[in-house]
Amino acid sequence: MNASARHGAGSGLRRLADDVYATLPAWVTARLVVAASMLSARLVADGLMDDVDRPMQVGRGLMAWDGDWYRALVDFGYDGVRLEGVR
Repeated sequence: MNASARHGAGSGLRRLADDVYATLPAWVTARLVVAASMLSARLVADGLMDDVDRPMQVGRGLMAWDGDWYRALVDFGYDGVRLEGVR
């Protein structure tokens, strides 16, 4: 292996490390914001709402909102979703 080939492999790893270093803080921050939002929603719902008034999605986690949407599509088709959901 010649020097230029070795330099190319090292430079590729360096670029990858630079990319990870540049994106990792934003990725971690986004996850922390989502976790804080979920915790806030749960605390507000538990503290301020009765069980009857609390949206069921609050207790079902992050995927509940889209999951309920797709479940309604499977169960009822587009007739089972609100009009603003039909495109």
